[in-house]
Amino acid sequence: MFGTAFLAARDRARGQCAHGNRTALLRGVLVVAGLLPQPALAQSPADTRAILERFADDFRSDPALTEAVEFGIRVDGEWWHVDARPASDSAPAYVAVREGRPQGTTFFFFMDGATLRRLDRGEWNARTAMGRARHGDPVPMDIDPTDPSFDWNDDAARRVDAVANHFWVRGQPELLRFGKEASRIIHGANAALLHYEHGMRSVWYQIDPGQHINRDPGDQVNPFPSLFIFLDGRARARIGGIDTELVGGTATLVPAGVAHELWNPFDEPFAFILIMFGDGA
Repeated sequence: MFGTAFLAARDRARGQCAHGNRTALLRGVLVVAGLLPQPALAQSPADTRAILERFADDFRSDPALTEAVEFGIRVDGEWWHVDARPASDSAPAYVAVREGRPQGTTFFFFMDGATLRRLDRGEWNARTAMGRARHGDPVPMDIDPTDPSFDWNDDAARRVDAVANHFWVRGQPELLRFGKEASRIIHGANAALLHYEHGMRSVWYQIDPGQHINRDPGDQVNPFPSLFIFLDGRARARIGGIDTELVGGTATLVPAGVAHELWNPFDEPFAFILIMFGDGA
């Protein structure tokens, strides 16, 4: 159901830089013409640094910091980078935030100040901020390579996942909020992404009355199995061409390649957990 930010970044790196520049120019023209709203005011570099330092201080003691990694962060067009190294027998863990682009070829996160503040307050996690239905969908937070020569291989995906899953969450154990207030509309309903890694994705969903997941037939088939665990409420679904009513306290496995859509014609929200797994997830 979800095109990953990793795949979207890889696709952009394959020749879309010029398109991005043209898009930025067009947005500027439309804002001046009054056809798009003015962007939110950028926050100060001092505020950005303070937030990033809070994440870095927490990451320094994170058990997930097991190998050295350098990555970039761009907030409101301003560049920062993080240099992180795990503890060794001779030195404690080291995580530093610096101004400017990363020195090497690596990946970077980009967002505006409002999104960074939501991450800081724990209102969104990074996965929710980056969640999208299709590769081309605009999102509040995204990933790109610092150079088109960056090799988007399986090892790179693992390192990106480790940073996305752990740098942007503070505390131990790392607790992720879910619920409507911590969600975004993805695939037509409220979604709070939980954990992503190679071969597994998990999402909390709530379909409010009138909402419809996978309304577009192009979104209805996954190349991997999907386990739906229904929590509360009622909804309708069409799975493999069969219409059925869904209720909390039940679950169903939708095999790879089977079309599915869910909608809520009732008066109360319908909540469930979705776990996608296997090759391609």
